[in-house]
Amino acid sequence: MKTKIRVFQLSRSKKIKLKYFGPFVANSRLPPQKIGIDEYFDMFSLEGQRAIIWHELYHRKNSTGLKRIWWGLRSLFTKENTKWIEEFNADAYSAKICGKRKTLKFLYKFRELYKKGIEYNPKTHPSIKERIKRIKDMKLNPLLMKKDE
Repeated sequence: MKTKIRVFQLSRSKKIKLKYFGPFVANSRLPPQKIGIDEYFDMFSLEGQRAIIWHELYHRKNSTGLKRIWWGLRSLFTKENTKWIEEFNADAYSAKICGKRKTLKFLYKFRELYKKGIEYNPKTHPSIKERIKRIKDMKLNPLLMKKDE
């Protein structure tokens, strides 16, 4: 089966290639200029899609080389779930670029999809309730925020 690739206008100055595939395929198998998405991506608004992509770009940026080794070593010496920490950090990164409102909007949509039965892996993802709470409680300095457009 051939996968579909499309170019997504992430911001005025940034385009990214999106590669469609089935669920549960790791993004790490893709070249760094591509982000893998699944059949649920098109259920989100354009704002939600941008927030999702920034979230995924955080993972891409932080899952290479020394950072991957750091997280691996950290997981050996802590009881914290380092995969959960990465998810919280990816949500925060998306909120810093897109804004809290847009990031919360995509998290609320995920909550709806989880209630409808899409698969959720508690080993790699914290509860959607906790992710929403952390973004709501987040303090953003407008001077330090990046702009996605």
